[in-house]
Amino acid sequence: MNEQLLVATRKGGFLNKSQKIIQYLLKTPEGATPKQISFATGINNNTVKSMLPKLENIRNVTRGWYKVVNGGDGLFSSGGDLLTDWNFHNCILTHQITDFKLDKRSSDFDFGLITAHLSISSTGKATFRIACDHPLNVSSLCLAFGYFKLFC
Repeated sequence: MNEQLLVATRKGGFLNKSQKIIQYLLKTPEGATPKQISFATGINNNTVKSMLPKLENIRNVTRGWYKVVNGGDGLFSSGGDLLTDWNFHNCILTHQITDFKLDKRSSDFDFGLITAHLSISSTGKATFRIACDHPLNVSSLCLAFGYFKLFC
């Protein structure tokens, strides 16, 4: 029994669209919603929604938010992912302290590309919020940690 497809399917269209989606998500390491992907790539929103679960290297981070699973987004594997391949975006460092060296309970710092906000709660928990427009590599995160360590 030879069954023929009633509707022509084109794998090339799927591959072309999936490449556009992956290329866009690679440019936005924090991830994007299907609507943002649709707007940026010109692919129909419903098509994007139906394609995202089928793509192997795309992960649903939270409801309606997708990103490329890449290098630092997962566990170390035998494939040789190094800690230096990881990128961080908008980090929060916390530490419990007994006394602090600031005259006030919060301060803002501007490191050029990186901005940070240090706050100390009444319970003595110091929080250092790091924000930047572009992902931080490990060495930049270590610099921010060293600066935070001076206060703790």
